[in-house]
Amino acid sequence: MVIENRVDGRLTTRGQVQLNRIPGPTVGPANVASANTSCVDCQSLAVALQINLISRTASSITPENAATAANVGCTRCYTVARALQYVIQVDDPTQVPPEVSRLIQTMNQELTEIQADPAIGLDEAEARINAVLAQFVDLAQHLTDRRDAQVDPTGPTPTATPTPGTESEPWTTPTPSPTAPDGSTAPVDPSATPTTTGG
Repeated sequence: MVIENRVDGRLTTRGQVQLNRIPGPTVGPANVASANTSCVDCQSLAVALQINLISRTASSITPENAATAANVGCTRCYTVARALQYVIQVDDPTQVPPEVSRLIQTMNQELTEIQADPAIGLDEAEARINAVLAQFVDLAQHLTDRRDAQVDPTGPTPTATPTPGTESEPWTTPTPSPTAPDGSTAPVDPSATPTTTGG
């Protein structure tokens, strides 16, 4: 998931929630959050949340999770990329545990509210995302959290409140498309699949 911000004086945000169900013995999901900023007095936040349900009998588990933030030709820019990856072993990866469904629903709701708030700043937005994660203590052991932040060295650290005219890109939740090692598509339960949200 990539975001590029070239709008002066604004906070631009983008988030994605992805659910993968991987029943095979080989597990290698990749989750990437990338934020690139090139503007003046602006803030950018990219959030990629990936939840992987895998079999308890999986023999090769090699997930990748990375976050990259970059300021290019910025003046007083603040850029954050956040990659959140859950790898959870379950009896049947095609069945979504209730706690996972609640996490997806709660995070989607929070991301939508962040987008709709014209007065929110980057620091507050991150604090609200952290508050959601903190609600799911039982899942914390399965979480890998990668964060990269860049602040323009020519100016002071931006405050938590952006300038007037805050604008956010829609939070999107793509339909999961997990595949088994033989290339076939894993069964998907529509009732547990997160829906696209946007403003």
